[in-house]
Amino acid sequence: MILLKDRGWLYLLRQQWSEAESDLTTALALATSDTDELRADILDALASLYRRQQQYEVALGQARSALAIREKLGYLP
Repeated sequence: MILLKDRGWLYLLRQQWSEAESDLTTALALATSDTDELRADILDALASLYRRQQQYEVALGQARSALAIREKLGYLP
């Protein structure tokens, strides 16, 4: 999962949108509830991907999901 997330970020930075989305969505599908912090990181990456593609509503949804996970974990800052 971590490898897919990191590779997804690399694709995102290279503006290879479909590859980034593929790796990130696969990583998210593999993530379990005991890896909440990693799930939040993946959701942040997806939010960034969709924001860069000007899909703002989708990006906000991903960012809100990441925030909800972090709030549940007690990461309030």
